Amino acid sequence: MIGDMAQIAGPDGCPLPGVAPVAQAMGAHAAACVVADLAKRKRPTFSYTDKGQLATIGVRRAVLQAGPLKMSGTIAWLAWVFVHLMVLVSFRNRLVVFIKWAWAWLTYDRASRLIWDKEPR
Repeated sequence: MIGDMAQIAGPDGCPLPGVAPVAQAMGAHAAACVVADLAKRKRPTFSYTDKGQLATIGVRRAVLQAGPLKMSGTIAWLAWVFVHLMVLVSFRNRLVVFIKWAWAWLTYDRASRLIWDKEPR
C-alpha cells in the first residue's frame, strides 16, 4: 500500500502511528491526490480520525482504547473479534472466518497461524 510508505504528522505535529488504519487513510488520500491532479484540481488536505487502538494479547485477552473508553480481558477480546469480522467484505467471508476461528479456539488448533513450506530449504 502506498500509505505504508508515507509518514505524516497529526494535528499535534507528532507522526501518526504506523498502524493499518493510518496506512489505509494515507493510501486513500494518495489516490484522491492523483485523481485531483488528473482533473487539474487542488489536492485535498489529509485528515485522520483516530478511532482507537485494539490489540489481541492472548487467548481470550485483548486491550481496547477508544477515546475515554479503556478495557481489557475477555470483553475487549470479543470486541476485537467483532471488529475484525465486520471489516470483511461479505457475509459469507465473515461466516467462514468466524467458523474457522471458532474451530481453532475450541480445538486449540494453532496450525492456521503457521506458514508451511513444501520443501525444506
